[in-house]
Amino acid sequence: VEIEIPFKSLRYKKSDIQNWGFNVLRRVQHSGYRSTLFNVNLDVASFLAQSGKLVNISGIDRDKIFEISPEFRTSLQRGPAPEKYKSSSNDLLGVNMRYGLSSNIILNGTVNPDFSQIEADVAQINYDPRRSLFFPEKRPFFLDGIELFRTPTRLIYTRKIANPAAAAKIAGKIGNTTVGLISAADNTGPSIAKIDAAYVNAIRLKRDISDQNHIGLVYTDRIHDDWSNRVFALDGKFIAKDKYSFRAQSGFSVTNSNLESGEIAPMWNIAANASGRKWSSSFSTTAYHGDFNPAVGFVERGDYVTISGGPTRRFYGKEDALLEQLSLSYRLTGNWNYDGFISNDKPDDRRMYPSFSMQFKGGWRFTNFTWIEYFGYPEKFYTNYYINSNNEFIPYKGTDELYNVGAMFELTTPQLESFSASFKYGFGRDPNYDEWAPGDIYLIESKIKWNPTDQVRMSLRYNQQQNYRPSDKSLVSESRTPRVKIEYQITPSIFLRGVVQYTSRYRDSLRDNSRTELPVYFKNEDGDYSLSQAVETNSIQADFLFSYRPTPGTLVFLGYGSAMKEPNRFRFETIERQSDGYFLKVSYLFR
Repeated sequence: VEIEIPFKSLRYKKSDIQNWGFNVLRRVQHSGYRSTLFNVNLDVASFLAQSGKLVNISGIDRDKIFEISPEFRTSLQRGPAPEKYKSSSNDLLGVNMRYGLSSNIILNGTVNPDFSQIEADVAQINYDPRRSLFFPEKRPFFLDGIELFRTPTRLIYTRKIANPAAAAKIAGKIGNTTVGLISAADNTGPSIAKIDAAYVNAIRLKRDISDQNHIGLVYTDRIHDDWSNRVFALDGKFIAKDKYSFRAQSGFSVTNSNLESGEIAPMWNIAANASGRKWSSSFSTTAYHGDFNPAVGFVERGDYVTISGGPTRRFYGKEDALLEQLSLSYRLTGNWNYDGFISNDKPDDRRMYPSFSMQFKGGWRFTNFTWIEYFGYPEKFYTNYYINSNNEFIPYKGTDELYNVGAMFELTTPQLESFSASFKYGFGRDPNYDEWAPGDIYLIESKIKWNPTDQVRMSLRYNQQQNYRPSDKSLVSESRTPRVKIEYQITPSIFLRGVVQYTSRYRDSLRDNSRTELPVYFKNEDGDYSLSQAVETNSIQADFLFSYRPTPGTLVFLGYGSAMKEPNRFRFETIERQSDGYFLKVSYLFR
């Protein structure tokens, strides 16, 4: 195999003589093995520190990159029937620019960018609705150099810049310092002509102390009218004796509005690991003050402190043995709300997670994850819940503590020549979050990838989650999400993609299942109360894309998207259109 990598696609310092770390990692798809060009010791914490060296590289003449790519786009949109298509006359033009300030620093700029061609997010199962789901960045402007903005916690999350009217980004390395800067005007208005911008900045600096250690800084702000949010944090990573690693980050946010000035709200993240081929162990703690708000970042759950740790033991089979590797691990976790932790209260949640993983000859893998948990009542998540007792509405009060136990199993096939798959099944006692009562949960997650030819790729997914009341076996909630994606590479420059996702969700009318069995009421904004009713939604999203790329950066996208719904799940008899539309995007690259 011979691979050519253009120097213009690499970032490197300006020097007549270059010395680079270098390694090649190969993953053998059919067996799951990984091999490296230079030997890597699993007892050593840092992979990069074990790279080989390419020394005395000279004679590299790199011209400064300057690329500009104007865009033209238009669309036809319509809403529910009987609406007719209407053409869009707003924001028809955009432009992207990329300029090499040096061989190691790239400036990206964009005005009125369009991301219509980006594939919609894959639906996820939310095991705990108290936590937010994370969706990765997919937009090309933000993906370029995104690794330079990574932090121990996601204090920079570019998807919070939802609709940039204009943005600029500088990313690269100056000496031993990695630099990342994003500045954007995030438009909450309908168009650039009617712009209502929030101004966003994100800065990430990281200074290498040696090949393995660094210290870093994060600063973000978001300002909209009289409201502002700022976040500042410091972090560092240190490796000792090659096998012990320590990482820490600490910072704070301040949120101000025209009504009040905010106070400093702290956060921290600390992690320590001891790595080895047979034994490894880890410890971590993360905390977010109740008022900590990274407006340009992502926090899975706020007002939260977690402490977690545990060991892992690996056993290796003999050569050509059926069982090649067995991993056993155990993790103990305690969770608090922030004030409770500071007050030295007992944990709200206590969790124990024993698990094992088996890797078999040929690349097959079987894993198990078991949960043993005690969850305390999270009162603040149910402040809108009430029950009617003796003609008086009183605040809802769930069970003080829930005991959960269950298991999840996953089987993963090797990456065969044209096929791979994984199947995950979970069951056990888990919280009925809708009523904060015991629940019996059943989970299915399945993925199939099939390439019938070199040009056709198919991806099938199916997720299902069901939660039943143990008292009478009635269904509390259910979600089912099948998804199909088909890609056809007709020629190297012509590409077709179709994605159809069906999302079905059901929630029963709620009751105080853990105590009185009285129905649940919700308090409205006007102070009145409404009885909780059964809710069912069945939505269908279909997206199709034609892509023509005669040369890199020069492209034509033609797409169609449709959002539909139906009253009865998977009947496909009375489908109602919610919206649909066509879009055309043309771009040409000048270099």
